[in-house]
Amino acid sequence: MRSILFFICLIFTFEGQAQEVEKSHMWKVELSGALNNNSAWEVEPSVTYLPIPYVGITMGLLFCNTIEKDSYTGFSRDNQWFWDSDESNPGCHFFALRPAIQLVTPTFKFGKDKDTGLSLVVSPGLTIPLPVNQEFNISYVPNTPGVWKKVVISMKIRSLFYHIKSMLSLDIDQRYIFSLGYIFSNFDLYSGGRNFVVEGKRLSMPRIRFMHSFFLSIGYRL
Repeated sequence: MRSILFFICLIFTFEGQAQEVEKSHMWKVELSGALNNNSAWEVEPSVTYLPIPYVGITMGLLFCNTIEKDSYTGFSRDNQWFWDSDESNPGCHFFALRPAIQLVTPTFKFGKDKDTGLSLVVSPGLTIPLPVNQEFNISYVPNTPGVWKKVVISMKIRSLFYHIKSMLSLDIDQRYIFSLGYIFSNFDLYSGGRNFVVEGKRLSMPRIRFMHSFFLSIGYRL
């Protein structure tokens, strides 16, 4: 009888320890850096909750900007004024939320202690620009001394896009994560400035059908 009670207590002890270990790995934080075909860079910190080892939910905050600073220029309708845009705002989005679902394959473990592993991660989700409407600063330079400015606001902007992220992840000591990946998206980096109209003319901004991003990331399991 005592042996049975001891065996039951031992089972509950190991089960509690296993649950504790599994619980400690339900969360992971990651930081990725990417370049895309819009001649822009991306930085995205993210947090992922994995209630089960192979399925989770992710929330990321995307920071992005163009590598080259574009500016726009022109003349007023009466040709008496020259206008120039502020180079600090090329008309693109600088921030976006990225909620997503994360799907993870079983880990292929290797190494002497089997504490290193490779897994494939696929993460479909949404990209939500913040803010949706962009502001454009225009400086007018008259033929006489003096400069005055006005702000142009873009309206009727698309506010929702999709993305699919895939990556190969290397886990070390079941804590540290190093990943190499690719993101396919219909995110329009310049959607916030598509409808900018200055002096009766809509500004012509770069346009691509799909965005392709290649990234590296590091992470840590909590």
